[in-house]
Amino acid sequence: KSSQRFWRNSEEILEVKPRNQAGVLASLSEAIHTCLIHPDQFPNNIIATASIQALKETRSGNTLKHLKRIFSSVYNSSTRRVIPEKIKSLSQRLRNIFIMIDEITGSSEGVAFLHGITNFIREYDLLNPDYGFNIKVITADASLTLKDVVESHLSDQNVQADKIFVRQVYPTQQQCLWVDQFKFLNQYSATLINANSYPASQLTIDYQVLIHSVSDQENNEDDSTLINQMIDIIKSDILQKLKQNQGQIIVYIQNKDKLKKLIDLIAKQLPNFEVKKDYLEIHASLSEEEITNIQKYKDSVKVIFMTASASRGLSFPNTRYILVEIPGFQIEQNLMEIIQVIYRGRGGSLDQGEKLIKFYLSDKAIYFTPKVDQDNHPLSPAESQELAKISLQESCLSALNILIILKASIMTRIVGSGQIGFQSYVMIPIGGKSIKQGGDSFLGSMVTLYQEVQKESKKRRQDQRLKEISQRLLNLLSAQKIEIYRPAVTSKTQQEVSYLSLGSEILSKLEKSLDQFLDLPPLEKTYVRGSLLIIPLSEKTVKEINYIDLSRIIGLENSDFLKQLWGLVKGNYPEQIQTLVYSALELVYNLFEVKERSQQVIQTSKSCDRYYAFPIQTFLTFSELEEYFLSYRKLLPPSFQDILRRLVYALASADNILPVDGNYKNLPYVVFNTNSMDKLGKNLFNENQLFHSKEMNILNLILSQN
Repeated sequence: KSSQRFWRNSEEILEVKPRNQAGVLASLSEAIHTCLIHPDQFPNNIIATASIQALKETRSGNTLKHLKRIFSSVYNSSTRRVIPEKIKSLSQRLRNIFIMIDEITGSSEGVAFLHGITNFIREYDLLNPDYGFNIKVITADASLTLKDVVESHLSDQNVQADKIFVRQVYPTQQQCLWVDQFKFLNQYSATLINANSYPASQLTIDYQVLIHSVSDQENNEDDSTLINQMIDIIKSDILQKLKQNQGQIIVYIQNKDKLKKLIDLIAKQLPNFEVKKDYLEIHASLSEEEITNIQKYKDSVKVIFMTASASRGLSFPNTRYILVEIPGFQIEQNLMEIIQVIYRGRGGSLDQGEKLIKFYLSDKAIYFTPKVDQDNHPLSPAESQELAKISLQESCLSALNILIILKASIMTRIVGSGQIGFQSYVMIPIGGKSIKQGGDSFLGSMVTLYQEVQKESKKRRQDQRLKEISQRLLNLLSAQKIEIYRPAVTSKTQQEVSYLSLGSEILSKLEKSLDQFLDLPPLEKTYVRGSLLIIPLSEKTVKEINYIDLSRIIGLENSDFLKQLWGLVKGNYPEQIQTLVYSALELVYNLFEVKERSQQVIQTSKSCDRYYAFPIQTFLTFSELEEYFLSYRKLLPPSFQDILRRLVYALASADNILPVDGNYKNLPYVVFNTNSMDKLGKNLFNENQLFHSKEMNILNLILSQN
């Protein structure tokens, strides 16, 4: 049987075939078109749904281009105009067209999706009254509370990072319900309907703040004491409310390990505390069985533990208490999640009663105790102590700032604005804007499978199958090599030198004299983001090679690896894992065809949105890095590769990040995809983006304007 994904170049080499598979929007558009051209076989009423995330960038545009297929039968491609007679005939059967985009700011593709829809409407002239269509585009999102937000966020589809929209308002603008008419994109008649409310007759908001102050000399990286103290506080509150038995409790903690520890501690004190009987866990990745269980038991359990945005679309009408731990990172994204979570308890008789929201925030405040002043004169003990006190107060400001931003954002959602100082402000956290690249490389999809299995293994600690599969996938993927081939030099192009080829030569030139750099030929195009050098691979061919050791193949076969993978398909596991595991199965079946030799899996690709990155300090620390990776790489989590992975994700909305492990020799690097590099860089200098630095205190700037 021939493989759909591979062809065997030799006994030692498996090559990944280029894949050309119809995506969600292509299939959906084709299905709608089929319904339109066969009115005798299909009804006129058509409902079609797709995820916003189905919008992907490709080498020939984005996947919304497939929408053209819907009206291809009434369109003249040579004149690029609709055929009036045919489209009028179609409107007599299909007059009403409603297009709705829900949670438009909750997904980075939302704004681009909206603009793609407006372009589609314009191209087919669907708003022309002569054609007889009644077309409406409806967007829904809790963040769309002001016309300013719509015009600022939805009118511009340029790539942007997550942000917090801030606008000073006057008391007359604080209305719970209003309707505003305006022109969207200066040409489309639009109506904004906003409703501010909360499902309770009375709402109490409480805060539990835990600050651990430590001097810079005593500080270490161990935060376990602070974490454990906060878990104990949350546990005590849950046990107290369970004893009172006055309503369901929602507990939101983003960190899965921390949440699992909390559940284990409660179970120790309440031996009969059981899943489905007393509590449910809701995470971002849920299996079909878990989703069914949530709907079945959500009204009867006493506690709902949840993480991330998995809670969207779910309501728990019996909830009276909502306990939320505030993460200390990605404040814009996490504020969006928190505001979603506090609205999960709705839909029942308790909406007419009193409810409680309690926030938990823990932070480490590091203070400095100077011994000398700015002129290097010795300070007295009293002076030194006073400066240490001021340093501690400044260090505590970050926790205070988070609480003020949180309160203002929540009050904006509930009553239309929040108060900071003596002024009223609208404060709305809004997600970023970007479109992901369509289609991972094959080895990239295997890395995604490995990471998802790892996450699921942490959630299900008793599942031995997940632990074994995770380790064996790592064995398969750990020997990776990525080769980069540059295009041939022509008379019109000049040979560029790669940073990697220079290596320690840069350090030797630097030690002699800076003018030595003038002797270097032109270096390849580079972005500098923080302490990273990021180099485009747009004109270069990338070959991903995975080396499979013979002993590992035999070991995998003897351990029934295939049966374990099939267990993921048939078992109660998240849909993403079950989808990705088919590729792993096909790979393993092909590897087992030749058992006597070590093998290579190779995929060659070229992408305009592919980059590699490494720390800029690498050139100065080659020998130190070599010693570090030789001695410490297996001892200190997180690995260097984990740090780089998180950094490029934060700086460039990166995905398809390789390699899977951190077995570097002397050069730590990652290869990844992003279509946001140029655009995110330009936004750093956008006049509307004022606060990109954490050192710039947004609240102090607001309060100082008077």
